[in-house]
Parts: sequence; C-alpha cells; structure tokens
Amino acid sequence: MDRRHFVTTLAAGVVPVRAEAQAPGKVARVGFLSSARRPADAELQKSPWHFEMQRLGWVEGRNLAVERRFTDGNMDQLATFARELVEARVDVIVALSERDAAEERHLSSTLPIVLI
Repeated sequence: MDRRHFVTTLAAGVVPVRAEAQAPGKVARVGFLSSARRPADAELQKSPWHFEMQRLGWVEGRNLAVERRFTDGNMDQLATFARELVEARVDVIVALSERDAAEERHLSSTLPIVLI
C-alpha cells in the first residue's frame, strides 16, 4: 500500500474493497496530536481507529508506529508537541480538532495533516 492510499484511507475512514499486502520492513509512522487528556493505554487499544487499522493490516509494533502527544488541556504545549511530531518525521499527522491542526500547518507545507 503506498503512502497516498494509506493517508486517504486514514483520512476518510473508508474501508477498501481489499487490503493490500504491506512491503516487508516498511513501517508507517503516524503522529497524533490532541489538546485533550491522554487516555489510558487500554482505551487507546479499544478505539475504533485502532481496530480498523488492524483490520486493514496495520499493526502497531509491526508495520505501524504511532507517536502520540496529548496536552491535557495545556495549550502552551501544543506548539512544542506539533514541532516534535514534525521533527520525528512521521508520514502523516492526525489532529483531533481544528485548533490542534492549526499548530502543524505552519510547521510543514509537505506533511499531510488529517483532521478527525
């Protein structure tokens, strides 16, 4: 699955008719940025996004790496965390609100940002 298809699937939440095989050794890197509180790890593992990514063949720790940043409501940290994700060279950033996405837009003109 190429990067464009991965980003499109992630953004749209669309289930492709068939899952494509992943290139061996390729790890997709997703950055999450949210001004919300950090959920417990158990909550993260039960999220609909997590289940859908697994169903599509993207398994965290195998071919998917997820960098998560939560500010717990401290908006002063938002710019710092956005910069960290850009510097971590993730393939795509998922922002959970328009306010979260705004911090990333001015940091990179080439990094895809998906707003959920």
